[in-house]
Amino acid sequence: MLELKVELALIAALLEFPEAILRSVQTNAPNHMTLYVFGLANLANQFYETVRVLEDEQIIRRDARLVLLELISHTLQRGLALLGIKTLETI
Repeated sequence: MLELKVELALIAALLEFPEAILRSVQTNAPNHMTLYVFGLANLANQFYETVRVLEDEQIIRRDARLVLLELISHTLQRGLALLGIKTLETI
């Protein structure tokens, strides 16, 4: 279903979120979370630039990509919230 290099990189990055939190807490250094959020945002941007999610004719893959985007959005919001940065709900 999700097999592009950028998709797999995003999944791996999402799985690193708890570790980024732990590193920030253990070292009392928010820069770990800052670097994580920045890296995830960069990967998400690469995905957005290269993959046409809504134009995908394979419905299952399109839906999986939409779920991936929702997880990315949620994780970025949580990471920014931990840094004390408020995010917009809608634009």
